[in-house]
Amino acid sequence: MRNVNSDNNILKYFLLRFFCSSMLVFVSLGLSAQADTDSSQVVTDSSRTSIFGLPVVFYTPETRWGFGAAGVFTWRFKRESDESRPSQVQPAFAYTVEDQVLAYLPFQTWWKEELYTVFGELGWYRYNYFYYGVGNDIPQDFEELYGVTYPRLRITAMREFDLGFYAGIRIIADDFEITDLDPDGRLADNNVAGTNGGLNTGVGLILNYDSRDNYLSTTEGTYAEFTLDFHRMDLYSDFSYNRTRLDLRKFFKTGKDGVVALQFFTESIRGSAPFISLALLGGTKLHRGFYEGRYRDKNSASIQAEYRRHVYGRFGVVGFAALGMVAQRYNRLSLGNLRNTWGGGVRYTLNKEERIKIRFDVGVGNGQPAFYLTIGEAF
Repeated sequence: MRNVNSDNNILKYFLLRFFCSSMLVFVSLGLSAQADTDSSQVVTDSSRTSIFGLPVVFYTPETRWGFGAAGVFTWRFKRESDESRPSQVQPAFAYTVEDQVLAYLPFQTWWKEELYTVFGELGWYRYNYFYYGVGNDIPQDFEELYGVTYPRLRITAMREFDLGFYAGIRIIADDFEITDLDPDGRLADNNVAGTNGGLNTGVGLILNYDSRDNYLSTTEGTYAEFTLDFHRMDLYSDFSYNRTRLDLRKFFKTGKDGVVALQFFTESIRGSAPFISLALLGGTKLHRGFYEGRYRDKNSASIQAEYRRHVYGRFGVVGFAALGMVAQRYNRLSLGNLRNTWGGGVRYTLNKEERIKIRFDVGVGNGQPAFYLTIGEAF
């Protein structure tokens, strides 16, 4: 008898490869079209390129200590002005003491004086996480460990339609396998969507406004992004749901050395999303102090504020706080379900020109401290 699961795995493998290949061709055709218009348009100017590499040591509650290497390659295509944003590729590889593997290649390209941009991520991950259940009122003493392995593809292509306003399309693909389940845990009884793994593919629409002076470490400007993603079985996804996200950020200079950063983030899911894709609180970006996924459900809303101040030389300090909640339905989000985190940290600037910083934060959630040592601001 034919092994149906084996056939499905082979089909998923080739579909994911087709997804990746198609998008790489799409990007190549876009660049080729620019080259046909002006052959010098996609040639890099060696006088305006930079390569920055460094060993990486980091710590988060999800990974504990991790070690690896990362690089930052920035450039501007020839005929692009010095005022235009540089294109950037940031390859990285890391291994953690939890036997996790992270190999990823985030990138962003700009050309035609920021008229077009293509950005995204190619990656392969082997992770393990704690699962705390779904909802806003899970007992604090409940947790179970599970493993997940997946290749990841994220590619977004956008065009500017007005000063700072962009619109475009997104391609999303994760082929994840859930491993090392607790046989006595909630995930092992298969009543939670996604516990058997699967191919999670989708397409989406994106609207974006960005006036930040620097997207690695912003001191002033506004960022707003709205996305609507469609995951469908006729797109060869094993899951069927829609996801809506709204991300609003505002940055103010305060005096000579201070910056106030504000963010509002909300997410809503309709349909049957796998548990690893639900809206959540916690992690290195939003609600530092909570383990990533400490609270998860189909809907979430969060606000966070951060004060950043340069102190001396390459050193700075920050203080931050966040409020948020999750719920099964959006109309059930209420102030009575608010969860809060707060904390502070230190910044060290590795590269003044590109504002690349080492970030050390201590966040507190549910009365417990969590430590973060990584690169780049939280938002």
